Amino acid sequence: TYTFEQAVSDEYGGYPAGIVLFCASNNSWQVSLVNSNTFNFVTTPSYINDGTHWSQIGGSHGQMLFDTTGTHGFTPPKGVTKFYITASGGGGGGAGGYFSSNQQGGGGGGGGSGAFLVNHLITISSTANFSFTVGNGGAGATTNGGSGVNGTATTISQSSISTITLNGGQGGNPSGLKGQGGAGGSPIVAGITGSSGCSASFFNNGSGFGYVMSIAGGIGGSSVFGSGTGGATTNGDAADATYGSGGGGGGAEAGSATSFTSGGNGGNGFVLIEW
Repeated sequence: TYTFEQAVSDEYGGYPAGIVLFCASNNSWQVSLVNSNTFNFVTTPSYINDGTHWSQIGGSHGQMLFDTTGTHGFTPPKGVTKFYITASGGGGGGAGGYFSSNQQGGGGGGGGSGAFLVNHLITISSTANFSFTVGNGGAGATTNGGSGVNGTATTISQSSISTITLNGGQGGNPSGLKGQGGAGGSPIVAGITGSSGCSASFFNNGSGFGYVMSIAGGIGGSSVFGSGTGGATTNGDAADATYGSGGGGGGAEAGSATSFTSGGNGGNGFVLIEW
């Protein structure tokens, strides 16, 4: 697929009229309207379909995925007013497993999944850029009986719409022996509430029986984009989640020997915009 290449333009003094090049930023084809066309639509998006140097042929259909945490901008393709948004807030981290000196122990609760959208239609009435903030997944607890960290919100904003906020899932809670799952994130303006993480089991060997029991952590809350990770045992820490799902809770070992494992990290959020 050929697109605008600055080196080619420099060597030949620009592209000829009538040549058709691919524009990846809005998934369209641009035809040159002039000879010696040196107007680079790759580095200067305002040249895309500007009617003077380049004209778009066919419809504009495409998608852009933003799955790196932080703030991102997106320029709406010219002439496009309807967009479909699929997105999620960050998932909560799983709590750590817990054990005590009196041979008691319990698994950590799983983190909740972030609030989410699926193919949500947005109609804009201005050409202003979109601004997306992609939420972080919460960190899983790495200490005995530690709480998982809440996931952070993913937001979608543009000057002609109300800002959509997809809150992150809450971290799993150790809550003494029986770890409680974190609640799913809630949406503002539009979206669906995430699912809660699962609670864990516990073991009370306070009478001092001479054996060891392994206790698994709670499963992280699932989203439509992926399952929450399973609760850990004492064989290893809980795995990290993906795409807004909750991290699994850490496990514990109680009885004549004691140990714990860490909770899994919640999955980062994301925004997928399609048109």
